[in-house]
Amino acid sequence: MDIDAVVAAAEPVTTGELRDFADVNARHNDARSSSVSSASAPKPALMAEATGPPTLPIEVYYGPIGRYVEIMRPTTEAPPEFHFGAFLTSLSILFGTCYLEVGGRRLYPTLFSILTGSTGITHKTTVANQVVTFLRLVAPDLIILPGSGSREGLVKSLPDEGSPVFWRAPEFTQQLRKAANSGTGNLVEFWLEIYDRPSSIEHRLAKETIIKHNPCVAMLSDGTESYLTEVFSVAAIGNGLLNRLCIWMGQPGGPIPFPPAPDTVELDRLVEEVRLAAKKAEGLPVTASEEALEAWSDLYHAEVYPMQQRPGGEAYARLSDMTWKVATIFTLADQRSVVEKDDLLSGWTVAKYLVECSSRIAGQIGASEQAQLCEAVATAVEKHGPIPSAGYLPRHISPRWRSKLDDFGGAKRVLDRLVRDERIDFAEGRGFFGIGT
Repeated sequence: MDIDAVVAAAEPVTTGELRDFADVNARHNDARSSSVSSASAPKPALMAEATGPPTLPIEVYYGPIGRYVEIMRPTTEAPPEFHFGAFLTSLSILFGTCYLEVGGRRLYPTLFSILTGSTGITHKTTVANQVVTFLRLVAPDLIILPGSGSREGLVKSLPDEGSPVFWRAPEFTQQLRKAANSGTGNLVEFWLEIYDRPSSIEHRLAKETIIKHNPCVAMLSDGTESYLTEVFSVAAIGNGLLNRLCIWMGQPGGPIPFPPAPDTVELDRLVEEVRLAAKKAEGLPVTASEEALEAWSDLYHAEVYPMQQRPGGEAYARLSDMTWKVATIFTLADQRSVVEKDDLLSGWTVAKYLVECSSRIAGQIGASEQAQLCEAVATAVEKHGPIPSAGYLPRHISPRWRSKLDDFGGAKRVLDRLVRDERIDFAEGRGFFGIGT
């Protein structure tokens, strides 16, 4: 990629644009006066078209989150979505002991986030470091850890009894790649398990069992889009890991040759406001207003449920959770304990954006893995054919690709696709064989 060309093409950060973030709070009620049915659905296709990255609508940049973006955006060329996502994730651990009672479930606001963009130009590390600095100012006693490369290390690093932990894990995607290459899924299982905030989590060793109670974890990582596509697999979509992660994408801002420091006066005010909100929220049960519940019921029937029934509907499996988690954070940041309709609609807007981002990754994973699998199968058929039937295929391909066949509908479906694409041939009584052989 030509970085200079990208920077030249990017829109500069203007005073008017920054003022937009400051003005959103004043416009918020008007922006939310439209009916619930007008909220647009995420792209239905799991394999999202690889165009420009999704962008987060400006109407959600209000309250403390909007002010944080307004303060930090002039200091780096990073997309505003990165500042938004990093700060939302930091708030999720500051409010980590709170919970929302909705639909007979207890839902905690903690998030697992990955800032996803090109190396260097999107300044992922800068944004993450800024929010860690902010967290240390707000909550000096908060446990901030770099993460670990194994389930054992992760479990050991947790406090014995439920103190909130913020994992700043820049190597998270590297850990996933290591787990995938070694064929061990215990690291993935750890993240799946801890997402649901179990009463305890354990790791069994030969001579002892490590047990930690009431784990409370939020995670912030980063990676490039291409690297995530390599690290994840179609299985990660199926087992639910991908839709538990908040993937943040966006267009980088314009060039800033000499990035200034944040406005310390505004930053100090925000630190005090968030510190107060976190203190008020400690262990607080959160409820939803009747208006919020009614709005969600309308959205669920009109959009969420139909989306989940479509092909690729697994991409929307956590849309409900993500909406309510984000709505809860907006509520607590405003020092309230009841989720109102506006909070719910803000959560819905952010959740739709996150589904677009994860669908973009999922689509590239599917396309990449399917192409590689088809090539491996075609090569095997050309080398070992004729292959009498689909049942004989697995013995002729490597264990890696053998395990992937079911992800794409089984051996017969893959072979039929290759025949349809004229990559291999088929004849009754002979089976599958290479073209011209």
